[in-house]
Amino acid sequence: GISIGGDGACYIVEKHLSRFVEGQDPTNVELMWDQMFRATLNYGRKGLAIQAISAVDLAIWDALGKLRNLPVYALLGGKTKERLPVYATTSRPDLAKEMGFHGAKFPLPFGPSEGREGMLKNVAMVRKWRESVGSNYPLMIDCYMALTLPYAVELVRRCAPYDITWVEECLPP
Repeated sequence: GISIGGDGACYIVEKHLSRFVEGQDPTNVELMWDQMFRATLNYGRKGLAIQAISAVDLAIWDALGKLRNLPVYALLGGKTKERLPVYATTSRPDLAKEMGFHGAKFPLPFGPSEGREGMLKNVAMVRKWRESVGSNYPLMIDCYMALTLPYAVELVRRCAPYDITWVEECLPP
């Protein structure tokens, strides 16, 4: 499976979660997930532990699909659409469009600590990508919980002319 947990998640998988998966019947997906989740309750429920569990869960579903010679969507109940629009998370929306993605979500490099100058640079970046990909290509902004409420409100207001589809994770939980 794939995770953003890096070395820390790998450590959790190898040193703790592997005992709930190795040698198990891959059809017992829910049992393995439940055992991993319960075993990490004292240090998990979010963050790195959940990222590690997610990576293992994806790998289990992938293995089960390979075992049954079926795509994972078929294991989960089948198709709901002929095609799904897929967007890329990237620092280069222009390349995402070239590669055929339905849209692109990109990060902004500046936050509240950079003040007005950072805000203006963010808006300039949004304008640059909008001009680069055209008006009919979905663009989204990924803030990864880095903004304050006043900054987020101002950012959205200033970016309104550039038809941003959504702004993701403006605020920390």
